[in-house]
Amino acid sequence: MEDDAMTRSSPARAKNMTFALAAGKLGTLRILQIAASAAAFLVVVGGIIPSGYANTGVLGIPIAFVLVGMVLLVFCVGYNAMSRQITNAGALYAFISAGLGPKAGVAAAYVAWLAYNFFQVSAYGLAGAVAQSLLNPLLGVNWAWWAYAAGCCGLVAVLGLLKIEMNASVLGVLMLAEVTLIIVFAVAGLTHPAGGVISLTTLSPHALHGGGIWPALIIAITGYTGFEGAAYYAEEARDRERTVPAATYLCVVVSMAVYAVSAWALSVAAGPDQIVRRSGADGDGSELVFNLAGTILGPAFASVGHVLLLTSVFAAALSFHNSVARYAFALGREGVVPRWFGTVTARSCAPLWGSLTQSMIGAVVIAGFAIGGGDPVNDLFYKLGTTGGFGVLALLALTSAAIAAYFLKRDAGNWWRGVIAPAVSAVLLTIAGAGALWYFPMLLGVEPNSPWRWILPGLLLFVGLVGLVRAVVLSKTNTDVYARIGRGSATSSTPSPIGALLARVDSEDFR
Repeated sequence: MEDDAMTRSSPARAKNMTFALAAGKLGTLRILQIAASAAAFLVVVGGIIPSGYANTGVLGIPIAFVLVGMVLLVFCVGYNAMSRQITNAGALYAFISAGLGPKAGVAAAYVAWLAYNFFQVSAYGLAGAVAQSLLNPLLGVNWAWWAYAAGCCGLVAVLGLLKIEMNASVLGVLMLAEVTLIIVFAVAGLTHPAGGVISLTTLSPHALHGGGIWPALIIAITGYTGFEGAAYYAEEARDRERTVPAATYLCVVVSMAVYAVSAWALSVAAGPDQIVRRSGADGDGSELVFNLAGTILGPAFASVGHVLLLTSVFAAALSFHNSVARYAFALGREGVVPRWFGTVTARSCAPLWGSLTQSMIGAVVIAGFAIGGGDPVNDLFYKLGTTGGFGVLALLALTSAAIAAYFLKRDAGNWWRGVIAPAVSAVLLTIAGAGALWYFPMLLGVEPNSPWRWILPGLLLFVGLVGLVRAVVLSKTNTDVYARIGRGSATSSTPSPIGALLARVDSEDFR
């Protein structure tokens, strides 16, 4: 059956291929590796946590990560219940389609596509900047950031077309290295406290108070982005009713432990009375973690940390590339976008044009910022990455509402999993989304009256409206496609002439 689905042997069968990913390739650990890599642990520990202390002035950053993690665990209850009902590489899109209707689903799919694209291309900006500062002195060259970013984009493009289990192995090695480094730093920080005393100040609930509490919680949310990606690989999972939920829960729990302990260790090593100052522009800023590591463990450890920061960003770019490619694949398979997006490679069963399109978008964005002179960190990484995080937060809230609506229309079986938990998470995530929009200028690092505070979230709204219009048009002009929206692997279709040609070229007869 799988050979038929992949049309491995003959051009004739490529004419009526079923668009399908490679089934049964991923277990819990590999799905966890892919999803957790999107979170970029070292980027969060080295960048987001210090900026959280500096921008909010709140000492309770570790508590903020724990509270957000608990909310996301409640979200996971309904999310995993839904993933057992619906298997689709475009999980959020499919869940919203099933619960709130195809029109809402297609609108959400367009928002997801843009939000995850923002994440992917933003990673290239940070990768280029980190590589430039790290490698130029070592190589004795003066290459621009965009040269390194282009190299990162090219490597992601190659890996994105390979077997997903190979991608998982690469991501697993990189994730293990950065988590090991974070653990070593956390232990070193806790055993070398400022003033000689391990302080519990930042773990006290009283440390999370004042006007900075909402910004602190919003900043913490950005560190978890990517955990929802486990469900995107359900079609490629072994025993998906067990592995996908397990990977989703583990991703949140591991992230919560890494972030909370690291934020606490950072405050202990710097001193709770100095952590806010040292995290800001007047102190060490984004170099705080590496400077403390260099002081406690030696300069070599700090250098290794910078190398792993680069690999962490690369891993995030690859993980988001795979996620967006599968979104494009899911939409193409169902005819929401041109069907050739739904083709897969015969050798690796990776999304063919979904992956190639992402690589082209990355190259165009890098070229645009290089020509326009945009800042790779403040403009490309920070602004686009923050906007992508806001888009995903809005999608999670909408998904929770859709899950509750889906099970309300059916026999929920277990009301806690099907209705109550999704409804609670929908309310909490909606409140978080409203708070994120209110504090968006602070999250972007711009003035409150800056036009960017409305332009960037406005782009998400615009593409959502485009998706809504597309769904309305399909409901009037192509009822067959409209009826298949969100059905995922249950959908089979005849590709366009372009899709058939691509499948034929990729078949064994042309190797």
